[in-house]
Amino acid sequence: SKDLIPEEFLDDLQTKLDNGQRIALRVPLNVRRKGGEARDSYFDIFMVRDGTGDGRSIFVREGIIVSDVRARRVRGLRSLVVVEDGALAGLLGDSENPAHTEWQSKSANFEGKYINGPSYLAFVTHCVSSIENILGARQEQEDVAMLKDFFFLPSPPAPESPKTRKKRKKKSDGPISPSPDPKPEPRKKRYRLERIAGGFRVCNGDPDCEVPHLIEIKAAYDVRRGNPLKKYDKADFDLASPSFVEATVTDGIMVESRDGNKLVLKVLSRDFRFQVSGFDTNRDLLVNVRVKEVAGAA
Repeated sequence: SKDLIPEEFLDDLQTKLDNGQRIALRVPLNVRRKGGEARDSYFDIFMVRDGTGDGRSIFVREGIIVSDVRARRVRGLRSLVVVEDGALAGLLGDSENPAHTEWQSKSANFEGKYINGPSYLAFVTHCVSSIENILGARQEQEDVAMLKDFFFLPSPPAPESPKTRKKRKKKSDGPISPSPDPKPEPRKKRYRLERIAGGFRVCNGDPDCEVPHLIEIKAAYDVRRGNPLKKYDKADFDLASPSFVEATVTDGIMVESRDGNKLVLKVLSRDFRFQVSGFDTNRDLLVNVRVKEVAGAA
C-alpha cells in the first residue's frame, strides 16, 4: 500500500519515472519461521520507464535469475528485483523448484515452514506493479498509451536530406518530387480516455469535433496471452454490480445499459463526463471505447 512509501518521496519518484530516469528502492520486511524469532530483511527494486520491453520484471536471488516468476507486467517499464539478504533469500530459496525457475507456495520444503509464507511470495512477486499503481494514482492524467494496441498511426517517413536528394537528382532526368510533410496534422478527438485511481474516465474531446451520439465501452483485466476482452470472466468484475454503480460519476451522460464488462452511454451534452472506479489496482486494466452514431447501430 502507499503507506509503505513516505509521502515526501512519492512526487519525486513519480517525476523521475516520468522523465525516464532510473530509480532504486529498498523494501524492508521481517521474515519469521514457525517456532523462530522474526529476522529483519529486505530486497531491492530497480525501475526505469523507457517505453521498451514487454513489461516483464526480472527476479534475481543471490545471483540466480528465477526466470518463471509469474508477476503482473507493466507495459513500458523495465524492472529488476534483487534479493541478496540471507533471511528473505533463504525463504525464497526454500520455495523454489529443483530447476530454480519458480517460487512455489506448495513445495515440500516451504509449505508450513514460515508464518504467512505464501504472502511473502506474493509481496515480492507483485511489488513492481503495486509500486507503479501507487505512483500512477498520484496523477489523474490522460493515458495516451492505454489503447496503443488497438489504435495507432504509422510513423511519417523521415525527411530526405539535401545530400540524398542531390544523389537522386544525378540518377534521374525527371523533376524531384517534394518530400512528404514529416508532421501530419493530428487527428481530432471526439472523446478523451483518461486513467484515474482504480478506474477510468471518458470525457469530451476537441471543441470543434462533433459530439458522439452513443459510446460503447468494454473493459477487461490484461492477460499474459491472447485478447483480454475475449478472455473476460464475470468473476473478475461486473459493471452492473452495486459497487460499480455507486462508484459511477456521470455528467451530460445517460447510461443506456451496463452488463458484465460492457457499458453503453448516451451523450446528452457537449461537456460530458463519465467515470467509474473500483477495479483491482493490482491488475492492469484494458479499456476499449467505440463511438456509435445511431442508437442500436451494430
